[in-house]
Amino acid sequence: MAVELALALPAVVLLLAAMLAGVRVAAVGTALPAAAVAGARAGAIAGDDAALAAASRVAGAGARVGVDRGGGGSTSR
Repeated sequence: MAVELALALPAVVLLLAAMLAGVRVAAVGTALPAAAVAGARAGAIAGDDAALAAASRVAGAGARVGVDRGGGGSTSR
């Protein structure tokens, strides 16, 4: 039985790591649209600086946030 556990344990650890990576991807996929909405709302009310601050706060510390105005509209990235 010890041999089977020694062979199965690395597979279980890899499966768990893959599942956690999937959860992280799903969380980022949810946070980024929310950050864009928060930035757009703040930008419409208080301007570009407020938009950048709001989007950065919602997106998280590692995200790059920017606002482009031109062509009759604005784009958050």
